[in-house]
Amino acid sequence: MIQIAILEEDPGLGERITELLMQMPDMEFSVYVFSSGSSFIQAADHSPGDFDIAFIDTELDHGSGIRTADEVSRINPKLQIIFISPDLHSISPVYDVKHTYYLYIPELENYIGAAIKRAVRTLEMFSKRILTVSWNRETFHIFENKIIYMERTLRVTTIHTEGGQFLTSAKLSDLLGELGDSFILCHRSFIVNIEYVTTFQSAQLFLSNGKAVPVSRPHVKELQTKIEKFLSRSV
Repeated sequence: MIQIAILEEDPGLGERITELLMQMPDMEFSVYVFSSGSSFIQAADHSPGDFDIAFIDTELDHGSGIRTADEVSRINPKLQIIFISPDLHSISPVYDVKHTYYLYIPELENYIGAAIKRAVRTLEMFSKRILTVSWNRETFHIFENKIIYMERTLRVTTIHTEGGQFLTSAKLSDLLGELGDSFILCHRSFIVNIEYVTTFQSAQLFLSNGKAVPVSRPHVKELQTKIEKFLSRSV
């Protein structure tokens, strides 16, 4: 289910947007209305992965809606921001902030459907290139192309990236189902990103960060095929 936030000081407009969303067929939403940017930031900061889409009035909190959008997008990079505005004076400033759509309130009924469809489509693309994991009540959004390899030890999976390490209790088999074609299970305790493989031997892989990862015999043939397909696709 898609979690939607509406940041709007006018209760009537908040209700109007909610009603329009609920009329959309074949989509399931949970909608929450916030009357200030600070209340939403507090909620987003506490559970950064909870919200998928946010309607933000550019005039929120005496004109700080754009600043609020910038702050929450840093907390939750997957958040799809749809600006709403009673006039067209704020069109240029919004381009300083990552957003999905700009809705002129007098034309709300005509374009809210298009805005939502674009946001949902972007979320789907985002989910394919971002791995979302949690640990100790914190949520992390990790770019797949930064993941070098993963290692499972007891009940903890360590995700090794270019920027550091992340922990999660998720099993390798579950994580592999969420990852792209460049990832493969080479051992019951290891997943590697083929893009970081520098040398392949029958018993181990050498990665660009200097790590040697074991390859178990049942995975050798599949790994060879995967690497060949990956290399031919990259040529």
